[in-house]
Amino acid sequence: EILAQWICFDKAPSKSLIKPQNAHLLTLNLSRIDELADGIESIKRELAGAFILESNKNLASLQNAYAQKNWELWATAAHLIKGGAATAGAEKLFFLCREAQVFSGSDDERFSLFEQIRSEYQAVLDFFRHASLAP
Repeated sequence: EILAQWICFDKAPSKSLIKPQNAHLLTLNLSRIDELADGIESIKRELAGAFILESNKNLASLQNAYAQKNWELWATAAHLIKGGAATAGAEKLFFLCREAQVFSGSDDERFSLFEQIRSEYQAVLDFFRHASLAP
């Protein structure tokens, strides 16, 4: 209440955490994987495959954590996805998982965040496929 004198607190849940000020974030910045693989296509595919394998497991853990309302497991799964996203160059996914790691909103807002993460992860997969780095 005291801070409300100077700060306007928005109580309405936002539809997306990717705000205009974060519009510069990329779904997938391939320069990161290219740098790690030293430009070698087979290594790029290996890195993409490892990211996908681990992210699939961690996304399932995130979903289970939501279903069980286990917020410690939720934070751990978000952290693991975030790390993979950073390595792969999945900038938007990294941002969303960073937010999920410390999220303290309502269950509905948390579910909305989960849906954003799942959607962004699908966009990353599509991008990898388009770049012929994933089946």
